[in-house]
Amino acid sequence: MRRSEAAEEATLSVPDTRMIKIGAALTGGGLMLATMGMALAAISALRGAMVWSRQRGISPATAAAVKMEQAKHASIAGMHAWREHAGATTDGHRAH
Repeated sequence: MRRSEAAEEATLSVPDTRMIKIGAALTGGGLMLATMGMALAAISALRGAMVWSRQRGISPATAAAVKMEQAKHASIAGMHAWREHAGATTDGHRAH
């Protein structure tokens, strides 16, 4: 076989479309299964959160407000502790 014939044969070769179709079908099936699994996990997590919220007896908004108030107090306490530990003066500079 001459060099030009080999080059011509290589350009005329067609990929195996059957394998490409099988790969695409398997990929699509896998994506569908993954999507269904993620949806089931999300539904389960949401239901669990709803049951937990009902058992606590307070609304999520009230729980969030309580946590925000706790965070504010913790922040203020941390700020005061930092200033006390660092020996801050009234002008904001550290005493040496």
